[in-house]
Amino acid sequence: SKTKNTESETESESDSAAAAAADIRRRSLSAASSSADTSNGRSDASGPREPLPIRDSLRQYPVFYAKFTFSSRETGELGFRAGERVFVIDQSDEIWWMGIVDHGADQPLEQGVFPATYVSDTPPKSTEWAELM
Repeated sequence: SKTKNTESETESESDSAAAAAADIRRRSLSAASSSADTSNGRSDASGPREPLPIRDSLRQYPVFYAKFTFSSRETGELGFRAGERVFVIDQSDEIWWMGIVDHGADQPLEQGVFPATYVSDTPPKSTEWAELM
């Protein structure tokens, strides 16, 4: 029946989204633990070929810049400071987007949802940067 097919498609989409989110979290954790094993994210020619480090894989996503500080209040939300770069991995919702923030090599990546209006695809002007610091 048409309803049953739609329900299974929705379940399949939900399963795919959950699997993708779990994969990103898994890669983030493995990248953090293996970063000490590789120099500059590359393995030497004699060793096994390492997968692309998670931080390098962020380049495939569009970069946005936080216009305002967003303090996460619930589990699953992504908090960030004004001026930080946010790699947007899902813009399918008009209000809440999914993104990743990289706070630096010594910090784990953070992933979650945030209000789409809090970011811009253009970096702040140099005068705005001074105001953010």
